[in-house]
Amino acid sequence: MLVTEQSVYDLLSHLQDKTYLQGHPLAALASAEGPRRGGNLRQLLLDLIESLRPAPDIPTSDPAWRPYLALHLRYVELRSSVKVQEALGLSERQVRREQSRGIAALAMLLGEALSGSEAGEESQTLAQDALRQATQALRITPEALDVHAQLNEVAGLVTPRLARCGAALEIPAAQPVILYADRVTFRQVLVRLASALAATQGPGAIQVDYHQRGKEVQITLRPTGAGVEPTPIPESTLQECNYLAELNLGRVWQDRPGGAVSCVFPAEPPLLMLVIDDEETATRMLRRYVQGLNVRVIGVTDPDDAVDLVGELQPDAITLDVLMPGRDGWEVLQRLKSMPETSEVPVIVCSVWNEPELALALGAADFIRKPVTRSRLLQALSRALPPEAAARFPVD
Repeated sequence: MLVTEQSVYDLLSHLQDKTYLQGHPLAALASAEGPRRGGNLRQLLLDLIESLRPAPDIPTSDPAWRPYLALHLRYVELRSSVKVQEALGLSERQVRREQSRGIAALAMLLGEALSGSEAGEESQTLAQDALRQATQALRITPEALDVHAQLNEVAGLVTPRLARCGAALEIPAAQPVILYADRVTFRQVLVRLASALAATQGPGAIQVDYHQRGKEVQITLRPTGAGVEPTPIPESTLQECNYLAELNLGRVWQDRPGGAVSCVFPAEPPLLMLVIDDEETATRMLRRYVQGLNVRVIGVTDPDDAVDLVGELQPDAITLDVLMPGRDGWEVLQRLKSMPETSEVPVIVCSVWNEPELALALGAADFIRKPVTRSRLLQALSRALPPEAAARFPVD
């Protein structure tokens, strides 16, 4: 299964708290029942930290020791952050960087270790629930990523793991290709796919190719191992990677058993649409309507949280329900339009009450009477957004 770096950080921060570990979703996969689950998960983490220790012939002055020592000193020996800095002779920022590298490696190793304990539909469901709970704590923040630079970072991370299988990533010469994705989840997709491909192909190079294809960037990992019977990447692994890719408006697939595995991500900055509606089904429906148009959709069901979230996320557009418990959409609209940091965000009111004049008088950009159809939503977005953003919405 795939484990996020944030999950590992949370586990390490509570490594001495057996009650917390026992209740953690990943503890259910640690091959134990009842109170022992927390202890098993703790021991597994300690063992995995120790597995990061470099070979004895590598001098301790070598930078290869830094990720291991940064984790061991802080979370195993329980030294303070200042003491860790003194022991390593590094600044606070440098120590954080080395700890981040170690945590990224632990996330990959922990995912592989827990995958070995998965058996049957119930365990797969537990793994998927754990992944979703972990990603809920993440704020998916797309940014411009240089593909070649990211591939080199991933290669540096997975090289020790791939070497155990006799595999290695072959990355082509640099090309000026940029994609837009959340860096943390994007890296996790590539790390997991490379590790899974190495495990199923056996010894040999994994050739990496990347190129822009229209409004998407495609990255392909192609195995070259010979003499090994083709084995598909486990479906659960592909599902987990695809889940993270979809958070970034991307997708993942494998051509055939033992064949290349590919992923695509947007080549242009995505738009962000915030759906303020107490019914989660509304968010799911509107997300389907804009699928394939490079629009991220985030839903908020509590109107009291909506205004703060708009100020924090600065979405490109908002759809706003009127009938909500505690605070109706008219009040939310008034607050949004009264605050300088949110007043310019276009709001499309969606309501069963046919009050377009009131919506426009309060500052809404448009009004749609429910039920909302795809064509009406796209028409409203094309009218509300600037021309360069509106151009992506096909209008019948």
